[in-house]
Amino acid sequence: MGELNLSDYFRISQDLKENKLPELSEKNIENHSLNYLVAMEVDTESATPDIKMNAKEQQHAYTKAWSFYIIKN
Repeated sequence: MGELNLSDYFRISQDLKENKLPELSEKNIENHSLNYLVAMEVDTESATPDIKMNAKEQQHAYTKAWSFYIIKN
């Protein structure tokens, strides 16, 4: 869990340079949450909607945490 790709870092940094709150890329969050399920050996085809939503919420929280970490540093 907890992946950001290079485009996430650049997007967050650019938002901060423009003095606006970082926007979260829902597409990236969705992709990373599916990657997390695969890493945990969960079959993404048979995973329940609750499991998929939980993984997405965790990735969303992780991305927000990184945004605030970058703001502070």
